[in-house]
Amino acid sequence: MIDRFILSGSTTRGDSLSSVQRAAILDVWADVTQPSRLLTCCWCHQDLIRAEHRGIRPIVVMSGLDNQHQAPHFLAHLPTDAYVYSHPRYTRTVLDTTLAGTEVDNRNGPASLSYNAAWVYRDVATIALGEIRSNR
Repeated sequence: MIDRFILSGSTTRGDSLSSVQRAAILDVWADVTQPSRLLTCCWCHQDLIRAEHRGIRPIVVMSGLDNQHQAPHFLAHLPTDAYVYSHPRYTRTVLDTTLAGTEVDNRNGPASLSYNAAWVYRDVATIALGEIRSNR
């Protein structure tokens, strides 16, 4: 059984679609399965708003961050249940264990990163929140 479906990711060229087109894909899938089984790549802020409105867990793409100093601000404004997708094709700053261990000022509580997992292209691995804490 497939637990979840990733929508509008880079492998399906989601980055080449408009935010409105990606929202239409969400609606089609929401008609055939529960939102809890869907994950959607969010390529812009509007995608994130649309995912939250539909109750679909976001995979937020790190993009356009010129340096490591911009990343904590970006991460601090993510929903607590968000995944982070990091790939050097979309940003110079990739999420690695050093950045994952950086404390950020989060609107949802104490200074800590608020995401559950991160795909890191450089390490070709999935890092769980518990592993991030153990790496600190």
